[in-house]
Amino acid sequence: MREHRTARRKSRNTALYTRTRNANHPLTRGNEIYKGPSVEASIQEITLLSVINAEKVIEEANGKVSSDKSRPVQVGHNHQYLLCDDPYRPSENQGAWNIKFYAKKFDSVNFTGTTIHTNSRYAVIVYDLVHQSGDNVLDLRPGIGLTHRGYTLARAAEPNPETKDGLDAIHVPSSFSLFDTRVIGNGTEGFWIRFALYTLAPMGKRKSSIATTNGIRRSPPWRCEPKRVA
Repeated sequence: MREHRTARRKSRNTALYTRTRNANHPLTRGNEIYKGPSVEASIQEITLLSVINAEKVIEEANGKVSSDKSRPVQVGHNHQYLLCDDPYRPSENQGAWNIKFYAKKFDSVNFTGTTIHTNSRYAVIVYDLVHQSGDNVLDLRPGIGLTHRGYTLARAAEPNPETKDGLDAIHVPSSFSLFDTRVIGNGTEGFWIRFALYTLAPMGKRKSSIATTNGIRRSPPWRCEPKRVA
C-alpha cells in the first residue's frame, strides 16, 4: 500500500492508516500532498474524499475483525478511490488510490469518506489520520491540530423515493463529518487514513461495523477492524 503524502517536494505517497500488501496502493504512493515553501496571503481549503468499495474490502478481510480502533485489521488498497479538489493544479492520479495533491503552508486540509454505495447498504466514517513516513507536513496532533468537525443540516436534499426520477427532492435532517488539519511544514508526508466500515444488519435496523484503516503505503496492506454494533 502506498502512502498519502501531504506535502511533497519530491512527490512521495501518503497512506491512509490502513496498510496494504500492494506496493501500488494509491494513498501510500499515490496520495501525496505537496507543500510549497512559500506562504501566501490566501489560505485555501482542500478536501480529500475517500470512496471505498465496501463489498470488496470485506471480502478481502476474510472475516478478520478488531475490537480496537487503534489496531485495525490490514487489508489491500485496490478498492479505494481518492478524489481531491486541489485549488492549485490538477491532482495526479485523480480517482486512484495513489492520488497526489499539492498544498501550501497554513492551508486547511479536510478528510472525509463514503462508500461506492453512497453510505447506504454499507457506510464509512473517517475517524483518524496517522503519520506514516516522510516530513511532518500536516499537523496531526489529536484534538489540537487534527480535529473532528461534525454538523447537521436541518433540510438536506435527498432523492424522493416515491417518484420515478427522484424529483422533487425531499428535505430531511442529515449529519456530516470531516477531519480537519492544517499544513504546517514543507516536504512530502506519508500518512494513513483510518475509517470505520459499517454493514447494514438484517432487517435493516442496526449497522455492525468493521473499522477499516485505509492507508496507502508502499508495501503494507489495508487494515480493517470491526467495531461494535452501532
